[in-house]
Amino acid sequence: MFQMFAGGPRTVRGPPARLWSAARTHTFGPPSGALRTDGPTARRRAWPPQAARLRASPQGDRTWTEMARWPGWTLRGSAQLPGVRRSTDPHPLAPAAHVRGEFVDLDGARLYYYAAGTRGGGEPVVFLHGFPTSSHLWAEVVPLLPDGRRLVVVDLLGYGRSDRPAGRPVSVRGHAERTVALLDALGISRACIVGHDAGGGVAQVMAVRWPQRVSHLALVDAVAFDDWPTREVRLARAMLPLTRHLPPTWLLSALRTDLMRGFVDHERGAHSIEHYVRPFASIEGRDAFMEHLLALDPADTSAVAPRLKDIVAPTAIAAGAHDPFVPPATARRLHAAIPGSTLDLLPDARHFTPEESPEQVAGVIHALLAR
Repeated sequence: MFQMFAGGPRTVRGPPARLWSAARTHTFGPPSGALRTDGPTARRRAWPPQAARLRASPQGDRTWTEMARWPGWTLRGSAQLPGVRRSTDPHPLAPAAHVRGEFVDLDGARLYYYAAGTRGGGEPVVFLHGFPTSSHLWAEVVPLLPDGRRLVVVDLLGYGRSDRPAGRPVSVRGHAERTVALLDALGISRACIVGHDAGGGVAQVMAVRWPQRVSHLALVDAVAFDDWPTREVRLARAMLPLTRHLPPTWLLSALRTDLMRGFVDHERGAHSIEHYVRPFASIEGRDAFMEHLLALDPADTSAVAPRLKDIVAPTAIAAGAHDPFVPPATARRLHAAIPGSTLDLLPDARHFTPEESPEQVAGVIHALLAR
């Protein structure tokens, strides 16, 4: 059972960045401890002075893990809440994972991340999503990783809870530079970098340009070389002069349809896609999406391609055998280009393997960390 209370962000100062606590310190219970709300509001008898009520998500009926991630709310303690009941649904971050969410100010833009796992002797693991997803992508992989490592799951700039780009670079190279700055802010000298989709391109750039920061490298359904973006994305970019001012509802409808091709399970896909498209539902969000679309340029991955042979970090490559966005041939090329890398093609999987094949993806990362 958990207490929920609202709380404003606090600022923690310290070089080289300011960290905003997102008031999201969550102690997750066992699988049987997943909670749902019975309605849009729930109350407890004795609220702390700074809070008057719990406001669940507008959808009302969300698992408690999703409510924990709803901006501005904290789960902790052990009080029973009216309108909250136990469920037999397994918790994506069970068992007993401790998760803390924060914002980090990097050159005037706030980047959101959540930290999980436990500190130990191993290097941290940093998870990077791709286009147009968010840290939600890794929710079922994170709890399957071994103890003794700090796990950092990032919303890249313009995605999830992070700030909109507002003209800042959101190319693969731009995200790579910002991720290195995030490591500096968090006091992480070296880490295992795990990247999916365009996040895999970010990981490649980091491994080539900042090899001293990358202890291990995992590329999952990763873009590479000049093999991306897809023909559909190239066409969408070419049509931007005509489409960039269309209503967000039209844009999101087309985006939902296209992203669904990357899921085997359409029910799961519909649920996750709503997470991913939420930041783009307003006029400002639509404009941010257009910035991302224009930045989908293979120039950065093409630039580092000749130097992939110089990567010394142990590397694992995994891909869905039926990925419609990044063909398995790209994974094979990466495997051939990076000495000593391993390759796992996941059968019956498409593009969103961290969501649909979390055990296999976690197994690949676990084996990589043992090298």
